[in-house]
Amino acid sequence: MTDEKFLVLTNNPLLYQEAVRIPFPVLFYQEKLERLAERAVKLRKQGYCFCADPLGGYYFRYNPYHTLFLERQKKEQKKEKDDCLNDTVLWEALTNSIMGWEQMEKQEKEEKMLEDYQALDQSIAQSTIRVLLGGKEY
Repeated sequence: MTDEKFLVLTNNPLLYQEAVRIPFPVLFYQEKLERLAERAVKLRKQGYCFCADPLGGYYFRYNPYHTLFLERQKKEQKKEKDDCLNDTVLWEALTNSIMGWEQMEKQEKEEKMLEDYQALDQSIAQSTIRVLLGGKEY
């Protein structure tokens, strides 16, 4: 059974392989993080906000694979100020990080390194899912 309250966007094929076990919709896009973030911005305009820090685990290191966790806001929430997990601050931080990562991206293309990045993002995403489920395994 899926929980339509949460939505997962990812460009990580490892996480997508386990999507059938994840109790929320998982949208996989084989594209750069910049494009994934653009999709998240469109969803924000449709009433979603971050329910987990989009840079959790990535503040100091570039990773081409990324998983974003969004939550549908209730209609009453939309009328209140924009404070869903400090949403505005997180969107700005993600945008600024993407711009900074563009330079690093050119340097890190080895296959083994890309596999390591996928595993790192998958581990962070799995931890986030457990938190969203209240500590339950999925």
